[in-house]
Amino acid sequence: VTERNLRATTASTPLPPHRDTAVVGCCSTRTVSRSRQKMVNSSCEEPATKRARTYGARTDGAADSTCSGPASSEIPTADRQLSLSSGSTVDKCRQLDEGLAATFRRGDIRLLRRAWVLGAPDQRLPYRQVLEERERRGELPLLSPEEAAALLECGDRSIGALTHPWYSPGDPDPVGVKLKILREALLVLTHIEAIFVDYASLFQHPPKGTRTEAENEAFKRALGVMGDVYASAVGTTVLQIKEIPPRPQEFDGELCLFGLKAGVDEAAVCQALSDLSTEFESCDLAFESTYGVVRFTTHAAALRAKAANTFSELCGGVDTRYNERSYDGRGDGEGGRDGDEGRGWCCFEGGVSGELLVRLSVYPRMKAELDKLPPKLISLASGRAPEPVELSHSDVWQRVQQVVESIEKATFTGKGDKEVVPVLYKGYVERVATVLASTLALQTTLETAAEVPVMPSVDVPPAFALRLADGQLLLLPGADARLAGGDGAWLAEVDASHKIVRGRLFDNFVAELTFDGHSHAVIPWCPAEAGAEASLRRDLPALRALGERVQPLLKEVRQSEGELQKRGEASLIVVADAVELPMVATVARKAGDAIRQVLKKDAEYPPGEVAPPLGKRIQSLHASLELLSPEALKSLAVAAWREGGMVGARRFASGQRLVVRAADGAWRESAAEEACALDGGPASLHPWNHAPLEVSVNAFEALRAWHTIALRAQHSHIADALSGRRLDVLQQCVAIEVAGGGAELASVVDARSLAACLRTLHQERLPGGEGTRPP
Repeated sequence: VTERNLRATTASTPLPPHRDTAVVGCCSTRTVSRSRQKMVNSSCEEPATKRARTYGARTDGAADSTCSGPASSEIPTADRQLSLSSGSTVDKCRQLDEGLAATFRRGDIRLLRRAWVLGAPDQRLPYRQVLEERERRGELPLLSPEEAAALLECGDRSIGALTHPWYSPGDPDPVGVKLKILREALLVLTHIEAIFVDYASLFQHPPKGTRTEAENEAFKRALGVMGDVYASAVGTTVLQIKEIPPRPQEFDGELCLFGLKAGVDEAAVCQALSDLSTEFESCDLAFESTYGVVRFTTHAAALRAKAANTFSELCGGVDTRYNERSYDGRGDGEGGRDGDEGRGWCCFEGGVSGELLVRLSVYPRMKAELDKLPPKLISLASGRAPEPVELSHSDVWQRVQQVVESIEKATFTGKGDKEVVPVLYKGYVERVATVLASTLALQTTLETAAEVPVMPSVDVPPAFALRLADGQLLLLPGADARLAGGDGAWLAEVDASHKIVRGRLFDNFVAELTFDGHSHAVIPWCPAEAGAEASLRRDLPALRALGERVQPLLKEVRQSEGELQKRGEASLIVVADAVELPMVATVARKAGDAIRQVLKKDAEYPPGEVAPPLGKRIQSLHASLELLSPEALKSLAVAAWREGGMVGARRFASGQRLVVRAADGAWRESAAEEACALDGGPASLHPWNHAPLEVSVNAFEALRAWHTIALRAQHSHIADALSGRRLDVLQQCVAIEVAGGGAELASVVDARSLAACLRTLHQERLPGGEGTRPP
């Protein structure tokens, strides 16, 4: 039936009643009706006799009758109408299908029409390129890209996604058993309107050939969304076939050699089979473009050659041409076959099929919405009706680890798939977590608000004024420094009143000493060097005097038209004096070298010869002298303050009230001069064992206890997007993955072990030394 005939027929034929034409999932009425009408017009509205002849479809409005199979099932297929608002469960789930819908629209993945599958004369599914050639001749085996995307966006699981083991590398179903199973199932699963089958939906290597470059690119893009095909919570129904029929006789004794190395010929194969020469029959190394075939007189001989790793030097992989490995693992003797760990792609497809559903099912309201749809996973097999598979969430907490382990244990035929497939699975899980983060937050808001106890009333008198020792150096943050995320701009010194701080370098200011008026940064910290603070205080007047000499000289250099040598020599005199100050000696030498270089180049030009522009030479001299400018000297002083261990050093005036950490871990109140004399008190004060007292210990403990209770009440049902569990924020932890870090972080696998690692680092700092940090 050509498209012209279909259009002519459908133009005069009214659209019959169809399920879900109002609102399906989150599609609008107009969108669903148009997309469904297009698909119905393309496959269901042609004249009855022509439709029966072309598709083998039903002609009397009853169940499809061209295939024999089970007549009834427990699977619900009643009409469904999900009237869901924006932001609902289904709407959130559909966000995960956006990439898949784009892949459908691009044509990288094509879907089989239900009617064609039921009515086609084929006993085995053709591969995609054959189906598209038949499409060009007027047959309609595939949905158009736009039809496929529209059907996905309906959100009613009307796309069947077949997951199945390939029986042979060139043809997944050489005996036609799967097509028969699929046809029988579609007679029951009336909600399935299109089917994804990898062999028919993705570009394949044709017999004796390879995919074109364009087909290869489309195939790679399609692989990137394979997880979405099976995992879509509302777009697809997964149809699972695990059945492995008995090996056909024509496959006996045949091994496939994948990834043949350059130069391998029949002589090399014969040499490798010297121990089995009497059982070796023949080989065809060009059997297919992607593999060669070696034949033995018996199948047992072929298995011995495979087990002996006979071809390890000739190719990348070996397997029997008829693959009897199980779908997802079996024990020895099960089904009369040897045990195995299953197939990698099957484990992946089975794993992602319930990934989103399992996580959402632990939330009753979300589960209730999704339960309105047909079952997500349905098992198919010869001679029985389709059976829904219950997706258990009992082990959701460890699901990611379990699925990854099953994939890694399983066997892959394709070279490189063992590394690619786990990455595909983890990538999908990460995207699931991203979408669920907002979905589960929405769910949390629907819960009854937790009752929080009333904040206790505590006696909090005005805090004791901060009083530091005379001469204590502090870093005072400026407004610009705070806005930029810095912690300080000026060095200041506490005066004899213990309450006032004064600028020590080029900032002539006086300010009241307050808790928030100076920097409290203490990391990185180490014990202060002996005499470092006193030495810095002694050097500050000399630094100030140096800056006061350099400041006017900088102005003179900028205005030194024709007096470059004179200004340079004056600068060198200042630099020579600066070299005598240990704090700035290194920088001063650097400035002196630069100034001398400028003067030397200027003097090299003989009288009358044109020298470089004077402005550039003046600029170079100015830049050299700026290394000793007041702003540069302030930075050097602050650096010396940090490097001398004064970042966290505090000396308190007598009578200053502190809270001090005792040896038993308890915090106690004390005067500064009595802190080290407390029973179990510290040997010395450092940033990790004391702080100025702002609120009494008893009042703080009362407020902390209330905060703990309030935290539990308000956040006891935080949802973990990856596991679906509701976590007690103070008792349970979320699985995490740490990249890098070396041996120090090898034990970090969850929030609890991360906290233990951080506590260890904290304990290293408690004695007063700088703790090591993991890279």
